[in-house]
Amino acid sequence: AVVSTQSGHYGRAPQKITFPNLYTNTCCSHPLSTIPGERDFTSGAKNAAIRRVKDEMGITDISYDDIHFMTRIIYFGASGGTCGSDTTWGEHELDHVLIVKKDVEFVPNPNEVSETRYISRGELEGLLEDEEEFPVTPWFRIIARSMLTGWWDNIDMLQELSDDKIHEFSFPPLDEESKH
Repeated sequence: AVVSTQSGHYGRAPQKITFPNLYTNTCCSHPLSTIPGERDFTSGAKNAAIRRVKDEMGITDISYDDIHFMTRIIYFGASGGTCGSDTTWGEHELDHVLIVKKDVEFVPNPNEVSETRYISRGELEGLLEDEEEFPVTPWFRIIARSMLTGWWDNIDMLQELSDDKIHEFSFPPLDEESKH
């Protein structure tokens, strides 16, 4: 997420296959194995984030060193909010959580973004309680409720708050054999 005293969020475009019209973090990196600089775990995710934030948000002034690796999560989310047989799309991913604290200018890609919104920490807590006013992606809800406020409160100490763990938020949880 692009963070200053407020956090930048956007509404996913209605034509997105998964989780259309939901609010989420500024960008997801989605590293590609076909791009050499994106093949290595954390450094690959950071390089991919630079590419994706340009594609999705038109942000061109973020460098590798601007990006803080915080942690990794595994989560499952079914698009449409259900896990039943009527769910066509969903995600079960390992995500690197990255934060950039920088003033940037952006021009959102309308194929990716329906709207942008800056939200204060206090406002975010209230909005997460109102799914009708502020429907969010499953990964953002997990991060916001379990980790984001601690990072936000200590935005100038991000390096000290990062960890090399994989936090599991899978539903149902993965068994030990599936984790390896």
